[in-house]
Amino acid sequence: MKKKILVVAAHPDDEVIGCGGTIALHRQKGDEVYIVHMAEGVTSRYYDPDHRQTREEELRAHAKAIEHRAQESYQAALALGVAQDHVFHLTLADQRLDQYPLLDLIKHIERIKARLDPQMIYTHFGEDLNLDHRLTCQAVATAFRPKVDGSRVPILCFEVPETTGLSIPKGEEAFIPDHVQDISATMRKKKKALEIYESERCEYPHPRSWEFLKKLAAQRGMPQGIGFAEAFIKL
Repeated sequence: MKKKILVVAAHPDDEVIGCGGTIALHRQKGDEVYIVHMAEGVTSRYYDPDHRQTREEELRAHAKAIEHRAQESYQAALALGVAQDHVFHLTLADQRLDQYPLLDLIKHIERIKARLDPQMIYTHFGEDLNLDHRLTCQAVATAFRPKVDGSRVPILCFEVPETTGLSIPKGEEAFIPDHVQDISATMRKKKKALEIYESERCEYPHPRSWEFLKKLAAQRGMPQGIGFAEAFIKL
């Protein structure tokens, strides 16, 4: 039976790093996949606390870079088999999701929930070092909290190794996956999608480099006798 899958990522490229292979697998099975990006993923690089801009000024000043990142996300989604009209951008302030009331973030997700009614969710690990990642997880977990009758939508939390392994205070032991997905058949698609994010491309041994992510996928699969895997924690 086909399912509706919702991926909620803090920034464009998190979805590929965390669960790109799994997204491609869902599409191969015929599942509908929708991707939501909370923040634009750009403006924090230019943020100057001594010369603050209004949000409107910031968006105007960096409109081209924001649009370029969005276009990368559409092309990366296509590489994984997801149509452009299934990718949504809330365009919230990058690395500053804490400037919004948590209720606002929850309401954004609840509106998407009401529109799509997904049967499975993928999002960030709740103890990630990155604040946007943590708040995204918190908003998703709240919006999809179990109903009074006990029914619930499964939520799987993925890792973004650049920051997941640095969570405070637990360090590398914080992310202890209890679910792995064999992505051996979709590794090429994940690689292609990652390469589309030229603005985020890094050289090994950076955790966003393909070589690093390939080694991580091999490591995650090894205990299960799987060639390559993505790892998750079930909420």
